[in-house]
Amino acid sequence: MKPMKKTNRTLKAILKFVAEEFSVPVRKIMSRKRNEAFTIPRHVVFYIARNLPGYRLSYDTIGDFFGLHHSAIVHGCSSVQDRIDTDAEFAYRVGLLLGDCISRML
Repeated sequence: MKPMKKTNRTLKAILKFVAEEFSVPVRKIMSRKRNEAFTIPRHVVFYIARNLPGYRLSYDTIGDFFGLHHSAIVHGCSSVQDRIDTDAEFAYRVGLLLGDCISRML
């Protein structure tokens, strides 16, 4: 299997898991809308794609998938990490989601 196909499949799976968790349609997460209801799940997808053991996708790879510059991915990952550091409930939720992604993708 070509690496890009595996990467796209991985990102699509993460996107689906996050969409289910946040009860947001995948197409809304993929959109360019800046509404917080869509940006938070989108940033969580970025964060998980960067931190998923065995997958750790690059900022450029994630950006290419979303049609965004890598700096937007860096910003999204940073905003999730900042919120994890200050919001225990959010940290727990992202941790569960990351664990769920790991178990489903093995």
